[in-house]
Amino acid sequence: MIGFSVVHRTFLVSAALVAVSQLGGCEKAKNELLDQVRDPAVLAQQKESAKAAAELDLAVKAAVPVSAAAPLPTAASAAAPAAAEPAGPALGRKRFAIEPGPTQLIEFTTDAPVETIRGQSNAAAGFVDVDLDHPGQGLLAEVSVPVAELRTGIALRDEHMRSDQWLDAEKFPAIKLVLKLAPPQTQAIRAGAPVKATVTASLTIHGVTRDVEIADMSVAYLPFDTSLEKVHIAGDVLRVKGSWQIKLSDYGVIVPDQLIGKKVSNEVELRVALSAVAPAAKQ
Repeated sequence: MIGFSVVHRTFLVSAALVAVSQLGGCEKAKNELLDQVRDPAVLAQQKESAKAAAELDLAVKAAVPVSAAAPLPTAASAAAPAAAEPAGPALGRKRFAIEPGPTQLIEFTTDAPVETIRGQSNAAAGFVDVDLDHPGQGLLAEVSVPVAELRTGIALRDEHMRSDQWLDAEKFPAIKLVLKLAPPQTQAIRAGAPVKATVTASLTIHGVTRDVEIADMSVAYLPFDTSLEKVHIAGDVLRVKGSWQIKLSDYGVIVPDQLIGKKVSNEVELRVALSAVAPAAKQ
């Protein structure tokens, strides 16, 4: 049964590609035909991820008033005086784990004149290490995602993306992001008071590491309660979200001349929405 399914899908993809090649410039017809052979497993994964993220975001909104957001200082404010000790019981330094699953999202979009390609993965793994009382003394996050786990919804396109002509998953199996939030942080991280900042990070793609700037990255803290328990999260949560632009050429990924600027853009938008979980703080 499994073998038949694979053969049947391979036949459908091949037939679709032949049909697409005969459609010439009719992009609408091409896209409609390719939609019919998109990998149903990927579509199901995208729906599950969207549902889980929506449930968690509802929990974030319930715990965090919009007006409570506090800016996270950047390097430009390094000379600012340290803040007073936070009110309430100390939470101390905590290490939050990022485990693969539907609450993790790594997403990319390339928007060219002829075609928009979106891909994602829920296979992000890593950690966030932070002193919730004094984040200015160090807030570090590292996350990696296997190139082989990136999905665009079309299996053949995914194979091309992983090949040595593009991201070369065999030689460079992972994409890695390291967030470096600049000290000093003048406000403690507490429920109801998310922090936002333009932060510097290092991003490694295709074996090349470059610094990137992520504007308005947000960090929200949710102590464990029944709302998290209902969405099957058994601990305190640190929710980290942000987006930024990169150029493929900066990472040694060269788009073929016949595609660049038409079907694939050199500029790519990246977005992360990650949920890191730690044992619940003692009350």
